[in-house]
Amino acid sequence: MDHIVTVSTANGNQSHDDFTLVISAKDLPDGASISGAAFDHITGEYVLQVPVAADGTVDLSGIKLNLPADYAGDFKFDVTYVTTDTDSGDVVTKTDSITVQACATSGWS
Repeated sequence: MDHIVTVSTANGNQSHDDFTLVISAKDLPDGASISGAAFDHITGEYVLQVPVAADGTVDLSGIKLNLPADYAGDFKFDVTYVTTDTDSGDVVTKTDSITVQACATSGWS
């Protein structure tokens, strides 16, 4: 999921922003999980919070979608993006859908 999100603010100053990515586990196929994010057992959500770089980028290189070994098919899941200005406390929330097309791999050479 790295390099798919860029944050932009009205004044172009993201140096005091935090970015939070939220994915509901109920939106994922059976047996799928997210690694690299904390799992909130109360809300059933995967949550990752990272700082926003001065150029508006966020580092999502540590987050990964894990599918069951023989999973094949298409699915969509909703994500919520939250940016928080740590100076002013201003919060902006956006919701988007990500489409995944997966095909099972076999041990055949």
